[in-house]
Amino acid sequence: MLRYSVLVWSLLMVGVTYRVHVVINRPIPPDIPDQTKVRILDEIGRLSNHLLDVFLYFGIPFGAPVQFLVDTTFRCLVGSTRITSHSEDVQVFDHTIHDVPVRVFKPTRSDRVAHPTLVYIHGGGWTWLTVNSYTAFLTQLANKTGVVIVAPEYKKVPSYHFPEPYRDCEKVMYQILLGKSGLSVDKYHVMVGGDGSGGNMAAAVAQKFRKKIFMQVLISPALQLLDLHIPSYIDNADVISGITSPRRQIQKWLLYTGISTIYTSNLVRNSHAAPEIRHSTISKYVNSELYFPQYLNITKRKTSTEYTYDFDSIEKFKDILTNTTVSPMTQTNLNGVCNAYVVASQYDVLRDEGIMYAARLMESEVKAKVKYYPSTFHGFLLFSTEGPFQLKTGIQALQDMSDFIRFQLRGYTS
Repeated sequence: MLRYSVLVWSLLMVGVTYRVHVVINRPIPPDIPDQTKVRILDEIGRLSNHLLDVFLYFGIPFGAPVQFLVDTTFRCLVGSTRITSHSEDVQVFDHTIHDVPVRVFKPTRSDRVAHPTLVYIHGGGWTWLTVNSYTAFLTQLANKTGVVIVAPEYKKVPSYHFPEPYRDCEKVMYQILLGKSGLSVDKYHVMVGGDGSGGNMAAAVAQKFRKKIFMQVLISPALQLLDLHIPSYIDNADVISGITSPRRQIQKWLLYTGISTIYTSNLVRNSHAAPEIRHSTISKYVNSELYFPQYLNITKRKTSTEYTYDFDSIEKFKDILTNTTVSPMTQTNLNGVCNAYVVASQYDVLRDEGIMYAARLMESEVKAKVKYYPSTFHGFLLFSTEGPFQLKTGIQALQDMSDFIRFQLRGYTS
C-alpha cells in the first residue's frame, strides 16, 4: 500500500513538474507586459477549455456547481471576493427589476435626486461568471464616474439559450427607461455597456432603444457570427488560446444559440454561411477592407473572400446568421443609434468587430470613440481591480473609460 501511494505521488509530482515546465517555456508575445501573470491566466484558461471539451464530448451537464466553481475562481483572480458591500464611496445592494435580479452600485457622494445610470451587462460567454465576479470592477467604475450602475443577473447557458439572456437585459432597460425600476434614474442620461458577450447584448439593446439611450460602452464586444475568418480571428488563432482563440469563441456562440457543438469544426473552417449571404450587403459589414481604419496599423491581413461551404451547417445556421439581435454588426440601419465608446485589445479574436462596428456607426453619423490598446488581451480591463493579477494596462484603461464617461456627462455627475 505504501509503495502504491509513493508511486502515485511520484507520478503526480512528475506531471505537475512537467506542466510547470510547459507553462514557463510556452511562447507568448514578448510585447505583453506582466508575462508571468499572463502565463498563469493562459494556463488556467487552457485547463478550463480542456475541461469544457470533456463535458461537451461526453454530454456531461455543466450546471450550477461548475459555474459556481468558475465564478469563485475568477473572483479570486480579480479580487472580487466581497459579494455586496457598503463602502465610504459606493453603496452596493441587490434589487429586482421586472423579475430580473440586478446588483446596484450607487456612489454615495452624489446628492442628486435622479442619477445618470449605466446598465452594465457582464461578460463570460453567456455561460460563465455572475455579477459577483464583477463587483470589484463595477464598484471602481461607479466610484470613478459618479454614475449609478445596474448590473442584470441574466439567465445563463446551458439552462437557457438565445433569446432568454438578451430578453432579461432588454426588460431591465425597458423598465428603467419607463421610470418603473424602483430606482432614482435620470432618464435623459441612461447608458448601456458590457464586455465580450455582455457587449453583444449591450449593442443589441442600444439598437433596440436607439436615441432613448444616451451612450453605449462596448468593451471587446462579440458582434457577429457571420464571418469567422476576419483578420483578428486569423491573427489570434493560437497566440494565447487559454484566453482567446477562434475555437473558444465559436463554442460560446454555439452554446448561446443552442446549436450543437458538433458544428465547431465547420465554423472554424468558416463554412456555415450560404453563398447568397456571403455575397449579400450584410457580408460587406464584416469586410475589413471597407471598415477597418488603416491608420490604426494593427494588421496587414484582410477579410478573406475565399469560402468553403458545408450545406448541413448552412441549413442549421440560415436563420440565426441574419438575426441582428444575435449579430448586431449585421444591422443594416444604424441611424439613430446612440453614441459609442469602444475598447479593443490587440490579442483578441474579437478585436476587429468593435473597431469595424464603430466605423459603421460613424458612417451613419453616430459619434464613436475607439480606444485601442496594443499588447493587451481579451478581458484585460477586468484586471484593473486590486487583486493578485492586477495589471497596469487594466488600471489605465479603466481610468480612460471613466474619464470619457465623466466628460460626456459633464455637469451631471459630482
